Amino acid sequence: GPAAAAQLVAAEVAGGSSSDGSGSSSDSDIEHGRGHRAAVTGRAAKQALAVNIKMPRCRVCESCTQSTGGSINRRCLLVRATAAAASGHGGAQLAVLGDKAIGAEIQVWWPLDQAWYKGVVTAYDSLRVRHTVTYEDSDVEIIPLWAPQQRIKLCSQPGHWVAKRAQLEAQREAARRDMEAARAAARVAGAVSVLFIIHL
Repeated sequence: GPAAAAQLVAAEVAGGSSSDGSGSSSDSDIEHGRGHRAAVTGRAAKQALAVNIKMPRCRVCESCTQSTGGSINRRCLLVRATAAAASGHGGAQLAVLGDKAIGAEIQVWWPLDQAWYKGVVTAYDSLRVRHTVTYEDSDVEIIPLWAPQQRIKLCSQPGHWVAKRAQLEAQREAARRDMEAARAAARVAGAVSVLFIIHL
């Protein structure tokens, strides 16, 4: 399906681009690194074009569910995200993972502040192909990680996301239980108040 194709493209580009970070400082190694990055970028651009042409519509995002007739595949949000991932866009490579990206620790560039802010991906909206990012200062933002203007840095390894996701789910469950307890207490307090008024 489209989601599987998106993940394959993201994995191939991520795998292809990871080999240029050797840390060597010689001129020939630097030139080789530049040549390798150019080759990876060229291959990624071809893959992005192929994705746009060949990938079927996801039929889940808002562009697919709200469009009428046979509109161009490029309008499908998942196709656009996958094409961006194939071109080497870091945020898009995370975005195509959908809800599997929940728990990832990232940094998001805020151009107005000219600063990177650290946060955690805490939710995914498949209709809008957007992720919720909760920042260290508790600000929450819902953004398309794959959008061209988004600059994203990944700060944690995928192996750590599962544990973080479990932690987030436990926190949500605890908050839900607290809310239910507060509502129950409010109902009891209301009932006691009514009985008190009746007895007066």
